[in-house]
Amino acid sequence: EFVHNSPNRTKPIRLHVPIYRGGPYKNWQVDLAFRILERLGPGDVPLDYRRMSPKEAATMPLIDGLRDFDQLQGVAAFREYQFHWPERVTIDAVAKAEAHGAVARNYTSARLVSHAAGQGWTIELTDMLDQSAPVTVRGTCALVMAGVWIDDVLKAGNPKAGRKIFGTKGTHIVVRLPEACRGLGIATLNSLDEPFYCIPWNDLHYFGPTETHYEGDQDKVYVTRDEMAFLLNEANRLLPGLKLTPADVLMTWAGVRPLTYDKAV
Repeated sequence: EFVHNSPNRTKPIRLHVPIYRGGPYKNWQVDLAFRILERLGPGDVPLDYRRMSPKEAATMPLIDGLRDFDQLQGVAAFREYQFHWPERVTIDAVAKAEAHGAVARNYTSARLVSHAAGQGWTIELTDMLDQSAPVTVRGTCALVMAGVWIDDVLKAGNPKAGRKIFGTKGTHIVVRLPEACRGLGIATLNSLDEPFYCIPWNDLHYFGPTETHYEGDQDKVYVTRDEMAFLLNEANRLLPGLKLTPADVLMTWAGVRPLTYDKAV
């Protein structure tokens, strides 16, 4: 839907899934999965799915560098889409909301003050730039979309509020691959059987993510040396011919994903 409605905010990339002998998936299972996807969304943008033989894959940039080529049974290729600067998408959403009557406030802290049956929420807004006197607003419904800070926002209004989320840290490294690899990516599993990607980004590529439980300072999230070493090892395991070293890393980035908290997990 987003690609149809905002094509100027997306760009297509080509992702490849290597299928190995003895791996979790067989050729026919991947073929069937993509046929089901196409049936479930007949009006969706086309997947352009096809499965390459190892012989054909050996002629493709980036894909020709996959590990254990003698164990490769095939490579599934499909079209995927990437947000072209997601920050711009966010601004678009705010502008459209304002056009429909919403009031958008940047650099404004919101504190849940209280909730009363039949009256809804009382929320205190404070301008963070000029520190003017707080303004109180009320609403029958309040949506807290504060990511990993959701629990902080809820507890400010109710110290007894139960825990809603926990965070997992994802880290990435960014490198420059040969120009022939532009627009081409790989989706696979790392040595821990976790999702691992090589994703094109403009004229660069990034590898990741990691997946670790995070309880640290949510305002100080960065890639550690150990995490960089892990990502480099996984990138070189996926594409041994790259022989990437820390000197090849142009930048790193990390974030914490908010996931639903379950004390049983």
